[in-house]
Amino acid sequence: MRILNDDSGDLTATLANIRSKREDFYSKGIENLDIRILFCNFVRSDYMPAGWSALTIEYINNTMILDKLENADWYFGCVPGFEQFMHFFNNNDLEELPACKIKLDGQDLIVNICDQAAKDEKDCKLEAHKDYIDIQIPLTATETMFWSSLEDCQNVVREYDEGKDVEIYGDKPAARFSVPRGHFAVFFPTDAHAAGIASSKFRKIIVKAKVE
Repeated sequence: MRILNDDSGDLTATLANIRSKREDFYSKGIENLDIRILFCNFVRSDYMPAGWSALTIEYINNTMILDKLENADWYFGCVPGFEQFMHFFNNNDLEELPACKIKLDGQDLIVNICDQAAKDEKDCKLEAHKDYIDIQIPLTATETMFWSSLEDCQNVVREYDEGKDVEIYGDKPAARFSVPRGHFAVFFPTDAHAAGIASSKFRKIIVKAKVE
């Protein structure tokens, strides 16, 4: 991750100040995830350090996000389509709607309402996408997910399928974490991930947001 137009002169102090405001941060042991989310928070004016009138955040790799849905607006500036989806989410009961695919903005923003059979960990393989960002939201159960940096994945077991926008890897995941109800995970094209691990069938939302 690289910060451009940094006129503050004291990035370390700024990060420490912001981190102190996020004592309830939900990282589940993923190395440096807090730093990535703190950078996302710079897009909010109340987190903008003095002297940073213009700030550009460039994501280079390892940018997965894990947080509570109540904090979703913190990420509208760095996850395309997230604000539009949350407006839809907050005005509809997605637990009551039938399982379906909804195009909120043509092919640029697709909402998949899924009734998903539980998977066993041994059956899950990491996957990654090139054209879309995944926003994954378990609605009725706690879901276990896996994550690895894509640059660390070397064992391709299924080559990239352009039509399905997916490549499958046999590498061991770097992190395993739980996503409870009321939380969400965002996986960028630099994030290999696996999901769907639960104790029984459950409902979840998978939002596909086109990479800008």
